[in-house]
Amino acid sequence: VCPPTGEGLPALLQGLQTCLHSQHQRDDDGPLLVPIDRRFVVEGFGAVVTGSLVRGQLEVGDRVVMLPHHPVLRVRVLHVHGIGVDKAVATTRIAVNLPDLKGHDVGRGAVLVRPDECAVGRVVDVELRWLPHHKTPVHGNLNGNVLLGTAHAQARLHVDGTILPGESGTAHMVLDRAIPLPGGGRFVLQGTAPTNHGAVLGGGRILDAVPARRRSAVFRKKLQRGVDPVAVLLEEAAFVGLGEGDIPIRLGRLAS
Repeated sequence: VCPPTGEGLPALLQGLQTCLHSQHQRDDDGPLLVPIDRRFVVEGFGAVVTGSLVRGQLEVGDRVVMLPHHPVLRVRVLHVHGIGVDKAVATTRIAVNLPDLKGHDVGRGAVLVRPDECAVGRVVDVELRWLPHHKTPVHGNLNGNVLLGTAHAQARLHVDGTILPGESGTAHMVLDRAIPLPGGGRFVLQGTAPTNHGAVLGGGRILDAVPARRRSAVFRKKLQRGVDPVAVLLEEAAFVGLGEGDIPIRLGRLAS
């Protein structure tokens, strides 16, 4: 592209239009999810946090929690791209005034969610896409760094079967520390070995943020294939049952 002459601009604009049309529709109705990337204090207002409203809606007066370890907070002021609003929807950049957030250290990796709609933990079941540039498939155990929202952790994955380059499969993932695990959240997997440190190995999404103990790969595969995830969890729970409040925490969706 040559800005002074305009050469290449039509192709660039067409490419941007194609990218926009290929994106998934925004998820206004899902459980609230705002990964936090910055915190500062405004005199007379108190603490302000900023982040991308990835999913759901947020309104002035709403009560939210800051995970992994902050109590219930009240939204006093809400800005979208520097403009005060009463309501924000996915997907926008927002600044949220939380006057009750006092004396707390909010680091990168925190998320703003509604009470009882997001898990914090170290164990999760995921769908993993192995990037096509790899020359060999992946199977067995795999170590890597996971980037999820603004959080990161070291991870050990046990891959179900074999995942060929450019294809997706399922895995059980254990992290070295507890972080917020939003159901349905997407992550990036980076290498840790000296030969691929920092290189992007693949990525994926959380299938179940609070997986059952000793879950078989069969249930992970069912969750990945698009079978009704609530039905899968009910089948697995059997006579124990599944609470309605478990659904947004584990799957990242509201009960219908």
